[in-house]
Amino acid sequence: MQSFVKKYPIICFILMVLIPVHGLLWPMRLSGVSPQSMQPLKILFAFLPTTAAFVITYISEGEKGTRKLWGKTFLKKNRIKYYGIGLLGILLVGWLSMVIRFTYDEHWPLSSDFPDLSNSLVLAPFLLLFPGFTEEFGWRGFLQEKVQVRRGVFLASLITGVIWGGWHSMDFLMGNYPADTFTVLVFLAYIIATSIVIGNIYKWSGGSIFVAILAHFSANMVNSFLPIWNEEAGMTTPLIFVGLLWLLSVILLAIELFQKRRTS
Repeated sequence: MQSFVKKYPIICFILMVLIPVHGLLWPMRLSGVSPQSMQPLKILFAFLPTTAAFVITYISEGEKGTRKLWGKTFLKKNRIKYYGIGLLGILLVGWLSMVIRFTYDEHWPLSSDFPDLSNSLVLAPFLLLFPGFTEEFGWRGFLQEKVQVRRGVFLASLITGVIWGGWHSMDFLMGNYPADTFTVLVFLAYIIATSIVIGNIYKWSGGSIFVAILAHFSANMVNSFLPIWNEEAGMTTPLIFVGLLWLLSVILLAIELFQKRRTS
């Protein structure tokens, strides 16, 4: 087993994060278990990416490897600007999508569409610490790092986004989102584009997982605090938002290709 993990750490990671989700939820759904009763499993599944990263790293690289992975949390060479980019980047894209929507058909959310300030202040620390620390050691700190050695940042973050989307499909199985084909495709496009943006910010920072956590938090702030995905916005604002993320992703790809061409 140890030799297999050392030889195929990426495959082992993917299996560890996807098999528990789909291996449990699909049989439960097919046997008639209500989506609501599955919700407690989401807390368990949230720990899978980081847990898988540390377990596989310990098996393949020993204690030294796990210390190295944990040491990526904060890097001494990080500049303040990378923390700012991580914290505000995707949030600004969310606001821009709302402004573009307003210039298109003058739709602007009502004040009641925004969450209550006191509730936001309570939810914000949870969104910062819980999803970030339970996921980002796995997605960026392990999976992207392993893939980008041979494939580059863009392709590595895209592949990470596909796996991330497969893991996040638990939300459709649990009934948190409508499971129609169009919604699933839009959500997958959103996850992959977000992964590309976070992956590039992570790379720019020199591999700081806390910067990736801040970027993940920025995306969660859009989802939780901005009325982009609500019923009143329809699909217009979400499509603008996802379109902007993909435009940014294409720009990041162009920059990566340009830099490769300069160094070759």
